[in-house]
Amino acid sequence: MRLLAIFSLPFLLALPAAAGPWFTHEFGEKRSYHQDFLAVCADNGAGPCRAVQYLFDPANPSSFGKGFFGVARLAVHGSTNGPAVEIYMLALPDDPVGPFELILDGRTLDIPEASWSRVTPEGNNVAESVSILKGEAADVLVAGMKRGFFLTFKAPEAEAVFSLRGLTSALNAIEQLEQKESH
Repeated sequence: MRLLAIFSLPFLLALPAAAGPWFTHEFGEKRSYHQDFLAVCADNGAGPCRAVQYLFDPANPSSFGKGFFGVARLAVHGSTNGPAVEIYMLALPDDPVGPFELILDGRTLDIPEASWSRVTPEGNNVAESVSILKGEAADVLVAGMKRGFFLTFKAPEAEAVFSLRGLTSALNAIEQLEQKESH
């Protein structure tokens, strides 16, 4: 089995990222699917953008109807003013308190405690959410995520594992759209 995984990995890495076409959602957002991520830009592409992944609990089909974001959500906000990462988990308390841990492909990342924020990149205080806002920690984290395969978020209450498949494609599509919209 391990041998199969070793030989399969180069083949899988060679596959092109499946990027869907941009479309306008009923919420007035421009959206595009990129494997496990959804690129979303407010105001039909003229507003802020983010790459988003929602997690639902396959062992609990009722989780598909629990909240707008499922059981967890990872959002990587566009690079216009530098990247930012936002994590929502239904299992977190309204006002989460760490320690929090991020593990990228089995390696624990050194995210300074001061880099964690209760405020989203838009400046909102959202229940059950934490963010790493613009700055060196966010830059290093997003760069690693673009090269990585899985990101694990651990909090005292729970943990979530996010696939990073399609993140780079989604962020590249956002950057291209932002450049197109600015001209």
